[in-house]
Amino acid sequence: MLSDIQTLARRLEQQLIAHERMYADDLKRLQEQFSALEHIQRDELQMFRDELNQLNQEIAALKEQPVAAPQTAEPTLTRRDLLTGNLRPTK
Repeated sequence: MLSDIQTLARRLEQQLIAHERMYADDLKRLQEQFSALEHIQRDELQMFRDELNQLNQEIAALKEQPVAAPQTAEPTLTRRDLLTGNLRPTK
């Protein structure tokens, strides 16, 4: 009877060791996946930050440029104006 209990205890100990290894391997795999995901997320966030920084620089550069006065086109006389005697240029 004692030997049977000892055999069961050894088997249980082996099962515990096997489970510990299995869960340790699973945990290691999950940690590696999490680390890879963190790296991807960090890279994507940096890409967004870089793009935002570039847009802000473009906005600042555009704000520094002098605003050009709108060009006023000289009204011209059309053939119709000349033929009808309307000497006021059309806009």
